[in-house]
Amino acid sequence: MDPSNVKAKQVKKQVDTQLSKQACFKPVSIKKGGEVILDAIIKHQGGKGQIFGLCGSTTYQFDKIMQNAIDAGKLDYIHVANETSGSYAAQNFSNDKRVGVVITTRGPGITMAMSGIASAMREELPLLYICGVSPTDVKDEFQNLDLSILEKVTKKTFRI
Repeated sequence: MDPSNVKAKQVKKQVDTQLSKQACFKPVSIKKGGEVILDAIIKHQGGKGQIFGLCGSTTYQFDKIMQNAIDAGKLDYIHVANETSGSYAAQNFSNDKRVGVVITTRGPGITMAMSGIASAMREELPLLYICGVSPTDVKDEFQNLDLSILEKVTKKTFRI
């Protein structure tokens, strides 16, 4: 065997060993979109989040993420009687110059929350509205609503 080839293999083995010890090769946990959003809410509300809402089947995945934050003491979830009271409670919370957050289900939940959302926009208060929706490939599903109705009462409307 060629001595230079043996030396090259030894050097390669040493480099591979050193690289495997570096942090860039350690497994990284990837956060879900809901976790990123919830972390941002908690950060912008001063380290302890507060969300008003009425959850349902279309917000189930986000509910699980919220429950983990509640268990960790990072979030207070206030269950409201209806979507309208939730949007006004979040608006009142945002009077303190913190971001008010309300979460509802699709369809009627969206339309019932719209008055509080519109009121917050008119008063220029920071309000984040999260609602569960149907997948984009589902057409004519029960209580499905086009989110474009929110464009008149919000600065931005996103579908994630």
